[in-house]
Amino acid sequence: MASPQQPPQREAEPARENFYLGTLDTAEWGLVSIFGPDGTERHDWPRTGMGNSGPSVRLSFPGAGLFGLRVCNGSTFRYRWWAEDDGIRAEPVFQTMAACDDQPLMQMEAWAHRQLSQIRRYSLYTAAGGTLRLRLSFADGSRWELQGWP
Repeated sequence: MASPQQPPQREAEPARENFYLGTLDTAEWGLVSIFGPDGTERHDWPRTGMGNSGPSVRLSFPGAGLFGLRVCNGSTFRYRWWAEDDGIRAEPVFQTMAACDDQPLMQMEAWAHRQLSQIRRYSLYTAAGGTLRLRLSFADGSRWELQGWP
């Protein structure tokens, strides 16, 4: 008699805190880690923004189903929650194209803009040391870890 097959194991998710939309707009979210589709952390991206003024990629959630991306320029995305699987979808609605004299940051901005259009899941949790984290997972299997900045 054959033994029943076990379902594939999912990656462990961090313990969830009480999630409510108001939590997202209490902080600006700075990108602290990028993981590729294979789960390997990437280190090939600029970690600080223009003039070393904090994280290179920042998200803010002002409400009304919108969030902003700031690297060199500003972008606004409209998002909606997806009921199944902690889903979220986003689409760009506005992007400035001022100028940025830092080529790596400009490339990072273009990449971040494309990735955010492919967002699929989110989780909000407290990391080691008590820092609030936002995890965004994308259609290609990659993910970002962002930390709340006051």
